[in-house]
Amino acid sequence: MSAKWFEDYPLSFMRRARSQLNAAELHLESYQYSECISCCIEAMELFLKSIFLLIKRDYPPKHAYEWKESEIIEVLKKIPIEVEDMITPNIANFPRMFLLASFWAKFYTISKYGQKEFNVGADRLFKSLDAELALKHTKEFDFGIVMLTNYLERNPLS
Repeated sequence: MSAKWFEDYPLSFMRRARSQLNAAELHLESYQYSECISCCIEAMELFLKSIFLLIKRDYPPKHAYEWKESEIIEVLKKIPIEVEDMITPNIANFPRMFLLASFWAKFYTISKYGQKEFNVGADRLFKSLDAELALKHTKEFDFGIVMLTNYLERNPLS
């Protein structure tokens, strides 16, 4: 694979993730809480896939909630410690990102389609605080990926 592919492919995932993050903010402002959460979940997954691409140059071809723990640990072990040191644990960290993605993934289908068994649409299940929290968590992903990308631009992995 060419160096150009390596530079652009993860960035395309990040661009799409940020697009979803922007859409989530607009949904929140419009009181569309389930749509906000759905966009956040997609953004989180895209940010994580870009981490896989930056570290391993590949990502598991499935949703984040289907990833094996061993796949996640392999990537976490390869993230340079200097990057973790740059990130204040209160703001973001990579193990937390995988944990948050796993948590929010449980709401992916419900945030899109509602709870069929209870005959309740998605727009009735989520509140402002839920959407605000999803957005806050997604911004942690954005911050972490910026730190990782900046580090790798100066210190490419061998």
